[in-house]
Amino acid sequence: MEYNGRKIGFKRTVGAIADLSKIAPDGNIERMGEIFNEQNLGATIEGGAQFLAIMNKWYEKSRVFSEPGYVADPVPLDWFMNLEMDPFMELFNEAMKQFMDDDVPTVEAVDPKGKKND
Repeated sequence: MEYNGRKIGFKRTVGAIADLSKIAPDGNIERMGEIFNEQNLGATIEGGAQFLAIMNKWYEKSRVFSEPGYVADPVPLDWFMNLEMDPFMELFNEAMKQFMDDDVPTVEAVDPKGKKND
């Protein structure tokens, strides 16, 4: 996604899962959604900004390995916290979509025809 002329990407990597687990209740990534449903709106927004910063950081780090010569330039947490609500939610929705899409297996293993399983 592009915002103010800057491409901002998000990626669910092993590093992102490790970092997100650190902010999830009880360190349980399965409970990550609870961060976005706090009674306190400020806590919900801060959790969302942390989610954005983590997903962007690992997107940037992953580009270093796929694009020779690329220098990672992650967006800092404060940058996300200084956004107005509409662009914040647009970025959050994009990051959440990427988080969910990256969870879908891309390779399906099938047994070769004519082979029997032992």
